[in-house]
Amino acid sequence: MSGAVPQWLYKILILVSIGEKHSQDMMVTCRFLWDAEKDRYSNYSMENTYVFGIAQCFGIYYE
Repeated sequence: MSGAVPQWLYKILILVSIGEKHSQDMMVTCRFLWDAEKDRYSNYSMENTYVFGIAQCFGIYYE
């Protein structure tokens, strides 16, 4: 009955950047081969006077 249970078809990738602020800018980028109909992502960023944090979560469809 292995065909009766659907398989998990997404690979999850999480990128997190945390750093201390010293009057500087930071840019975070990434690149994927992307299927706009099946792949998904979410971003979150925060900052205060002293630190910043950026989190990115990707769900990449995988057969």
